[in-house]
Amino acid sequence: MKTLNFYILRRVFSSFCLGLFIFLLILSLERVLRLIQIVAEQAEAGYKVFEFLFYLMPHYLGLAIPAALFFAVLIVIRRMQEDSELVVIQAAGVSPRQLYWPILLLLLPVTLIMSILASYGQPHARYAYRQALHHLVADSPLGGLQAGEFYELDENTTLHAEKIDMREGYLEGVFVALRKPSKKEQIVIAARSGQVTRDSTTKELVLIFENGNLIRDNQQSGEIDNLSFQSYPWILPNLLGEAYGPRGRDEREMDVGELLKGSVSGVESESSEAEVKTEFHSRLVQVLSLPLLLLWTIPLALIGSGRTGKAGGIILGAGLLVLYQKLVGLAEAYAASGDLPAWLALWSPWLVLGLGGLVLVRYVMPRKLRLREAAI
Repeated sequence: MKTLNFYILRRVFSSFCLGLFIFLLILSLERVLRLIQIVAEQAEAGYKVFEFLFYLMPHYLGLAIPAALFFAVLIVIRRMQEDSELVVIQAAGVSPRQLYWPILLLLLPVTLIMSILASYGQPHARYAYRQALHHLVADSPLGGLQAGEFYELDENTTLHAEKIDMREGYLEGVFVALRKPSKKEQIVIAARSGQVTRDSTTKELVLIFENGNLIRDNQQSGEIDNLSFQSYPWILPNLLGEAYGPRGRDEREMDVGELLKGSVSGVESESSEAEVKTEFHSRLVQVLSLPLLLLWTIPLALIGSGRTGKAGGIILGAGLLVLYQKLVGLAEAYAASGDLPAWLALWSPWLVLGLGGLVLVRYVMPRKLRLREAAI
């Protein structure tokens, strides 16, 4: 049994590592492309992409690890069935259910890693990612403005530029509309170009207009002034508003202990009680779903013809993962809105998954093995 367990464990582990790499690559590819675009727009060094990707790894690992382990076991058992190894194992007096033991040896450390990721890794990494992204835009002299767009910098200020150079803080075709309700006055500035600099004393951002016109409309007196200028300095409003803030305003930034308390100490949460409870149960379900998913692997691997290459069980396994993920997502939506208690909404799919796996192990797996042995 030690030899058999090591043989299965070695094959599953190698397939798991390969699957984990593939799933991480697939999951992160789209986000990497978006990060490259953001970093390029902010004229930052390319290594920033890897920094952001590092912060995102706990989230992607939480998605990739269950899928990689599920398909690793499914494919390895499927290959053993196609090569008639399962028949030989049965002939040696080994119960098919004992095949779960080497899988359990791998499941224990993987579940521990998943627990650490869901409890502490993901919330802290998510906050670090959001904070780093906020600082990336904040360090830009133009605060992430896009060319050709109209931006409401505050309730009384609108800014537009035809071209923007993030690295140099240079703008072309600049238009600014300022409203001063207290003075019943409106000012429009249009210039060919503008340069953003930071005042060395006040640290405020100053936009210096070059070659333009300033039109002042005094609605109280009815006078309209039109002034031409070669250079005109204007203090920019804070393009980003307040700093990102402390961790814990969002329930997804709280670790498990903080979710139990309902908030982070000293931080006012913006999440409702239902959202906090939903997040807590969601993380538990995420970790404890892994053992139940593995119950399905061996019975599913036995579905389909052996040497013909038909593997309907693998297709069913992929459908199972997608369906279960969608059901959990739907349950989270109902629980977060308060329509259903969090424990009822999220643990119901988990219970169905477990019962279905037990039925397959108890009834389907022995029948499939007998049919396979008879065919040979």
